[in-house]
Amino acid sequence: MIGNVVRFLHSIRLLLILLVIIGIISCIGIVVPQDWTVELYEKKYGLLLTRALLFFQLHRIFSSPLFIITLFIFLLNLGACTVTRALFLLSILRSKWPMEKQSTKERWSITGLTQQEAAHQVSLVLNKKGYQVFSSHDSNKHTSFAHKGTFGVVGSLVLHVGLFALVISSMVQYYRGDSQNFILDQRKESRFSKFGFSISLDTFAIEQDNSGALSNYASHLTLVDANDTIVANGVSRVNKPFRYRDYYFYQSHYGSYSDSVEQIKLMVTQRSSKDTLYYGPISFNQSTPCNDSTFMVRCSAFLSDFVYNTQTKKVFSRSHEHNNPAFFITLSRKDSLVSARWHFLKIPVMHRTDEEFTIKILSYKPIYFSGITIKKSPATNAILGCLLVVSCGLIGVFLFPFRAMAIQIFKKGEGLELSLYPLRMVSVGEIQQVITALKRI
Repeated sequence: MIGNVVRFLHSIRLLLILLVIIGIISCIGIVVPQDWTVELYEKKYGLLLTRALLFFQLHRIFSSPLFIITLFIFLLNLGACTVTRALFLLSILRSKWPMEKQSTKERWSITGLTQQEAAHQVSLVLNKKGYQVFSSHDSNKHTSFAHKGTFGVVGSLVLHVGLFALVISSMVQYYRGDSQNFILDQRKESRFSKFGFSISLDTFAIEQDNSGALSNYASHLTLVDANDTIVANGVSRVNKPFRYRDYYFYQSHYGSYSDSVEQIKLMVTQRSSKDTLYYGPISFNQSTPCNDSTFMVRCSAFLSDFVYNTQTKKVFSRSHEHNNPAFFITLSRKDSLVSARWHFLKIPVMHRTDEEFTIKILSYKPIYFSGITIKKSPATNAILGCLLVVSCGLIGVFLFPFRAMAIQIFKKGEGLELSLYPLRMVSVGEIQQVITALKRI
């Protein structure tokens, strides 16, 4: 009974059944959205189907008992196959094969040689074919066990061990890992008690190629622990995440705020004298003295996509895109207000002709925010190591295929009888070549 269970655990039939079940579960996990709220499921599938999804835990199928039990049996199958491979390798090293279970390929008789002489000739023939030969002898028969491609057996064992460890590491990665999305900007520091550290965006940079097109963007990050000690600094770029211990910081997206900017570069001139009162940058929502210290210029409001509603006589931003950036600039002299109106980057000459002072927006620097995805990946290195082990195992299996055969020599009357047993992955052509060479003895 126990033997039947063990044989079933490492059988190919069980492996195929498990792979089919895992494939079906994976397809369900792709088709059915995972970890949605009940309201979203009811809106998409209706009440009855939603109840069925929740009852069979299809909304969290990769955490369901069915999937966990299937993985557990799959691990038992891999473990049993690994033990079988190890025992098989041990039997090769000890040159012990269950010959009574093997079928004979061909038998023939020879005369004029003793058992020892015939065994020596058999060894010479097999050595020329690249086989390693090990011999055993008793009162009735002499057995020559020959094999080549031992690295293939080692590769098979390494492959099974790597696959077993890979499944374990993947389970640890899935069930112990974590992921969350955050928005960071330079105006505030965000604390994440869930991860035990705080993270701040020091600078955000947009990288462009020679033609001026966007090529990449990067976030310069600082991590601080609970004691306000800086534990790490790093840069997260697209397809090149920043890593801290088991945490990976991926650059997911970026954008700029529609209601504020970091800096505006402008020029203030006086019509009558044509003097330039100010030329240069000013900070948002801060009063900046002009060259003549009696004048102060200030940008107190910003709209990224300016629109004026003629009915309500109110201004607003049509979108978050910077399609029509507008700046509310005030110019004052001592305690009196000289000018207060909206100015536009794309329409710099939109002024009243009776104004004494003109303000021209030259450029501005938006305040960018960075979308960061933080992933806790406790088994990433283990998974990479397992993939390397699996690759080495595959190389061993395919480049050094294991082949084995055995030849037994019996005393029969005045002569000898030879029996050839193809034990493992010996091609028909190679068997015929060996038989032809042996019959010449």
